[in-house]
Amino acid sequence: MKTMTIKTILRAFLVILFGTQIIHAEKDNSAKPLKIAILDFNRVLQESNAAIEVRKEIDGYRAQFQDEIQKIEDQLRDLEKTLQTEAQKKLSQEIESKRSDFEKRVSEVQEKTTERSSQLGKALDDAFNTIQEKIKEILIEISERDHLTMVFPKSVVILHEPDVEITQEVLTKLNTVLPKVKVVIPGISK
Repeated sequence: MKTMTIKTILRAFLVILFGTQIIHAEKDNSAKPLKIAILDFNRVLQESNAAIEVRKEIDGYRAQFQDEIQKIEDQLRDLEKTLQTEAQKKLSQEIESKRSDFEKRVSEVQEKTTERSSQLGKALDDAFNTIQEKIKEILIEISERDHLTMVFPKSVVILHEPDVEITQEVLTKLNTVLPKVKVVIPGISK
């Protein structure tokens, strides 16, 4: 009864998505049988060794960068205190020059922060694109092997039989063929 209900719900869902073509295909005995699989894409991106390593490496770069910025900010705070002390002594022409230099350095730090943040974001995107491409290759391989008609992301499926989920198989295969992805950030060495 449970299997019949899930099949009926799935059939109704597919008819809604793809129209009456599904019904006609079922009546035509020569039509390829509908065989689907479900993939929890988010789980694969969270639990794969490559994704975990990418996040660790990006976090390491982020920490290295934050340490570097913290040192510069400490120097700027010291310089600002010096400028305030000298301003009280009324050395105005010298103060204006130093104040201008100070503001220029603050601006440079802000630009550097924005640039590094952008570099980290791009490196993360590039690394995850590599992982996603490998997942796609694995899905094609599994689809050809198992003669799958469609693979749905689990996030769009309300009900499914447990035996149609291929998440663990994809995760295992991904960990084997792509255990790590090199994170490349131009101008940054770790």
